This record gives sequence, structure tokens and C-alpha cells, in this order.
Amino acid sequence: MPPYKHHLLISVVDIIDKSGQYKYQWFAQFKINWIRRHHNSHSSINFNVSTMKLLVLLVLCGSALAVPAPKQDRCTNAVFLGDSITDAFDNGNGAPVWQQFYAPLGAVNTGVSGDRTTTIIDRINNQGIIDGLGAHVAVLKIGTNDLSGGVPETTVAQNIGQILNLIKDKNRGVKILLLGILPRNGVDIHNRIRNVNAIIRGYADNLSVFFLDMETQFQGDAIGTVPTDLFYDGLHLTLRGYEVWAETMNNQFFNLVNNPLCP
Repeated sequence: MPPYKHHLLISVVDIIDKSGQYKYQWFAQFKINWIRRHHNSHSSINFNVSTMKLLVLLVLCGSALAVPAPKQDRCTNAVFLGDSITDAFDNGNGAPVWQQFYAPLGAVNTGVSGDRTTTIIDRINNQGIIDGLGAHVAVLKIGTNDLSGGVPETTVAQNIGQILNLIKDKNRGVKILLLGILPRNGVDIHNRIRNVNAIIRGYADNLSVFFLDMETQFQGDAIGTVPTDLFYDGLHLTLRGYEVWAETMNNQFFNLVNNPLCP
């Protein structure tokens, strides 16, 4: 086959291949098989006007019957932002829970061990970690590393407010489920966590931002203590800890997912 005809034939195949998923798969497959069978055969194809008309007819008929594949519904996507506790949700102790509830939604986990509010701000602004996701629901839980690093409670709360605005800017129409910082061992830091949670609770307008405090589910018998079946080191969660996280959050989370506010 002359080179120009070879390239033309491959172009037609490419058009068919790239024209989308077809409801009538048998027709699309017939087109592709027919062309490739002739292309791969040892005998040269009679590449005349009649053949070209048939190829064009196949493409046009397939396009007429074509039903574009359903696009990923942006209202069922979710993104999680946070530190090591969030990070381990999909690739650590929480993986079984993640696979059961959030992976089927195509949820994206951007959590990074050691992250603080400032590093999330930087990664959103300069690394584009949520650019182009089109997420409808964002789950944010951040701040414990700031507090253990001595950052004032008011600064942590202000930074969380900035993150909320960035999430909104990057994902128009997003609903944000803002989680309170989880309790941890130590009376002083537990009190500081409560102070931050009291401030960021006020960010919830129950339209685009919703707040969930899970202290009751994760606190021990006394302030500054946490259950050992939920935390393996006083800070990070066990599998049971992630199960309790899901049990506590899922009703509100899936209510947001199932009641989209897409622009």
C-alpha cells in the first residue's frame, strides 16, 4: 500500500478509536475489525473511491449511533486533605475502610505525613494538588502538627480558614466537610486542640462548609488520654480508629455526596 494510503487508513482507525465509547459496541468493533483486517492482510486493499466512501460511511454511521460514554460525575468525587492520619487512610491502617467506602467514589487522598496548615497552603498554591479534580466534596482535617510545633491556636485556625477558601477557589461548587482536630495524649495539647476546634466550628455555614467534631468518639476516659484500641501511639490511628472515623463521618459525608450543589 502506498505510504499516504497507509497513513490515511491508520488515521481513520484513530478517528474511530478516539471517537468515544459507543452504546452500540458491536458496530464500533465491526468498524475497527474490518479496517484492521484489511490493513493487516498480505493482500493490498483496493483503495479506490468506493472504498473511501465505505470508510466514510462507517465512520458517519458509527457517529450517528454513538452515545458518548457517561462522563465521571463531578458530584460523586471527593478529595481528602490532611496530615499523616489522613495519609494512612488509603495506604496504611485505614486502607480496608478506604477501599470499602471511598475508593468506589474515585476519592483522591492528598494527605501527606507531617503536613501542617502552611504546607497544605503551599501544596495547593504551588503544587496544584487539587487542580482539575472537580471534586464536589472535600474532607479537611489538619492542624495537629502545627500545635505540636508550637504554632498559636489562632494562627492555626486562620490558616485553616485560608485553606477553605483555596479549596472553594479550586473546586467551584464544592462542599467542604471540615473535621475537628482529633484528641491526642497530653492535657495541654488536648486543650489547645479544643481551642482551635472551637474557632473553626464557626467557619461552618451549612451551605458550603460543614463541621464535624469527633472528640467524643476519640477521647479517652479523661482529658489528655485516648483509647489504645483507636490510637496505636497516642496520635495515629489503628484500623479500628479508621472504622470509627468512617462510622462517625459517613452519614454526613454521603449526605453531601448524594445532594450535589454543582454549578
